[in-house]
Amino acid sequence: MRNLKRASAFLLAFLLAGMMSLTAFAAVEDTGFSDVDATVWYADAVEYCRERGWMAGTSATTFSPEGTLTRAQLVTVLYRVEGEPAVTGDDSFTDTEPGRWYSNAVLWASQQGLVNGYGNGLFGTNDHVTQEHLTLIFQRYTEAAVTEGIPGFDGSRSPATRAQTAAALMAYAQSQGQQPAQGEADSMVLLPGGTFTMGSPVSERLREADETSHQVTVSSFYIDPYEVTQADYERVMGENPSHFNGADLPVDSVTWYDAIEYCNKLSVSRGLTPAYTVSGETVTWNRAANGYRLPTEAEWEYAARGGTTSEFYTGGFISAEEANYYGNYPYLIEENYVNHTNPNVVTGVYRNTTVQGNTLAPNGFQLYNMLGNVSEWVFDCYGEYDLTNAANPTGAESGHLRVNRGGAYNDFAKHLRCAYRSAANPISSDQNLGFRIARNAAPGQGTVQAAYDLNITIPNNPKILVAYFSSSGNTENAAQIIQQKTGGDLFEIEMANPYTGALYQQSQQDLYAGTRPALRTHVENMDQYDVVLLGYPTWWATIPMPVVSFLEEYDFSGKTVINFSSHGGGRFGESVSLLSKEVPDAYVGFGFGFHYSGGSTLSDEISHWLGQNGISEIS
Repeated sequence: MRNLKRASAFLLAFLLAGMMSLTAFAAVEDTGFSDVDATVWYADAVEYCRERGWMAGTSATTFSPEGTLTRAQLVTVLYRVEGEPAVTGDDSFTDTEPGRWYSNAVLWASQQGLVNGYGNGLFGTNDHVTQEHLTLIFQRYTEAAVTEGIPGFDGSRSPATRAQTAAALMAYAQSQGQQPAQGEADSMVLLPGGTFTMGSPVSERLREADETSHQVTVSSFYIDPYEVTQADYERVMGENPSHFNGADLPVDSVTWYDAIEYCNKLSVSRGLTPAYTVSGETVTWNRAANGYRLPTEAEWEYAARGGTTSEFYTGGFISAEEANYYGNYPYLIEENYVNHTNPNVVTGVYRNTTVQGNTLAPNGFQLYNMLGNVSEWVFDCYGEYDLTNAANPTGAESGHLRVNRGGAYNDFAKHLRCAYRSAANPISSDQNLGFRIARNAAPGQGTVQAAYDLNITIPNNPKILVAYFSSSGNTENAAQIIQQKTGGDLFEIEMANPYTGALYQQSQQDLYAGTRPALRTHVENMDQYDVVLLGYPTWWATIPMPVVSFLEEYDFSGKTVINFSSHGGGRFGESVSLLSKEVPDAYVGFGFGFHYSGGSTLSDEISHWLGQNGISEIS
């Protein structure tokens, strides 16, 4: 802990005079809060504390300057100012609880002699801070009379407002003759650690087999309340790869490696120790580093749930007014598509684009767009949960897929469930992929490796199979063009008992029941093919079940499998993730999605897609 008694009286007088001048003019142009005008006397102080993560607003857009802090909140703020030093032991108060968000701060403050409680073992956790309390605590904290000269502050038993507290904090920090390290806590949210149930119960509708329910404990960590924006990304990386255009929109079309690089560059720019070392395709995480990083999959789910245990942080259902997804397809629409028997299954707007961070309401932890908008990369390699590792799990040490979570603007609600796991090639840069950042609240131990474990390349003059399932002819037409361009063998996946009539509804019944329909056609010698170009219509945001039958009939180990998909607006949905899981020992390349028939540009777009995947066209 730095020396708390070293302020100069001359410097203090200078600072206080400057503070008083704020009644006439504030230096900031925008405080970030709708209830803090840039011209009020406390505007600079509010902005100063907000930028350093010492005091957040009472909502995404409000600071509540006339509101008050509780005693637990005040010592937590001071603890943040000190960089949250490690503490050991227990406090002596009877009205505090171990493991709460304030626990370390109360222990630190009592050990430093800043708070003594009321006597009789009481701390007064939820009591509001008075001006008298604030003066006394700051007198113990520093010789600088940081509360003097603050408008409306007389040291009485009147409540100390949040604006007055912010002013005292700025005066204290500046009286030390130094600026706190940029990014020490930023505007990130500190989530107290805890134990929660990760995954989904077997009773959860439309759950996947890889969502095994198990108890997990995570330590406290910081997480950004917003997804990384395009402005954030361009400022750090010098470029903006996004498909959608808007400085305040989340960055999209980023690979997992892009997200890793962003974290490291942001850390360096703010004087922090980078969390990651990158060597080729292997990334090693130094868990003791204080720099920015991706949340682990366990941290992400803990944050997304916001203290809830239901399918969504909104309960058993989520609406398009609560999350940005393909609103035409709410949760359980599959069984209510024709006959609307469930009043909770209500269709909503499909925005077909991402939205700004605070457009929709946050979850219980005040985190925005944890579900929907862009699907967020996390650190973990995809694989089965390690049920033996319950404390701060980090996924497998190697794998060729990386997890992304939360679903996106073009996903069905079933893929926004808190437990749903999406897996993708780490060099995928789809327009529904983004990320948010996290930081340690306290140094961890050791290192964790995420190595890429697949060594599959397309040989010269590969043997290609163009396999497709088609109902209306759109996918068949694309398959024929692809066959002509590549010279591959053309194979139609045909059902023994084809769908007739209402194909969409019939396919839904097979999907809902997990049925693998029998096929009439079969590939005679799958072993001869190096590359399988697999076509299908995207139905119900995933792969039609006849294609699943096809995938499960053969061994695709060592092959390259690349999808092409016709769709009605949702692009691939989660079909690429399902494909990746179905062929775990194959390399899944960059997919190609086209709207219905694809139009007049289809042939050119197919050529571009083939080139992107390193497949040459025949001359």
